[in-house]
Amino acid sequence: MSSSSSHKKDHGEENNNDDSIWIFAYGSLCWRPGFSYDEVRTGHVNGFMRRFWQGNVTHRGSPSKPGRVATLVPCEDAQTYGCAYRIKRNQLSILEYLENREMKLGGYVCVWTVFFPYEKSDGKHSKDGVEEEEEEEDEDDDDDDDEEDEEIVEDDDDVGFPCLCYIALEGNSLWLGEDSEMSIATQISEAKGICGENQDYLLSLYKYMKTNFPLHYDEHLEEIMKHL
Repeated sequence: MSSSSSHKKDHGEENNNDDSIWIFAYGSLCWRPGFSYDEVRTGHVNGFMRRFWQGNVTHRGSPSKPGRVATLVPCEDAQTYGCAYRIKRNQLSILEYLENREMKLGGYVCVWTVFFPYEKSDGKHSKDGVEEEEEEEDEDDDDDDDEEDEEIVEDDDDVGFPCLCYIALEGNSLWLGEDSEMSIATQISEAKGICGENQDYLLSLYKYMKTNFPLHYDEHLEEIMKHL
């Protein structure tokens, strides 16, 4: 049975009444999903921390100079922020695309986790760091103070829901593992793959996080950026 067929079967067991699948993104899928989707939500998953511990020798590196890309590492008290895309369960071509991109080329495996959505106070999602704004009338200057203290608002009408997530397991053929943020930054600065320089991946993720999650501090990401 192919992985995409397995995904479909597993999701049917998770929720027989839902014709959609949600896919959690925490790395390049955030700003370059590569597929069409019906809906996107920002939010987080619990029990994982994002780490640049997975190697890459195609998209962001080469066999002679492997790059480093993000994966999720289990950590009981951690939260990882990103977005979730909703697709139709019968869109097997999307799952096949992700199987090739994330699993065959990236060395990841597919697991189920629970995604908790929320909305920023402006209710917008940005893939490239530039807010998608709608035309609005100017508001009174009295609102300026409110804009300075942007709030992250939990979505009262929603609870966590199951989603697919691609993670790299320790010991896979591309695993590079833990290292100092300084060493990781050096390796990232020297790597390049078919999708471009490894540092562009890091910068895109950093910009995405700052735009969509301005109040969330990702220490690992921030420390790597300091040494880049």
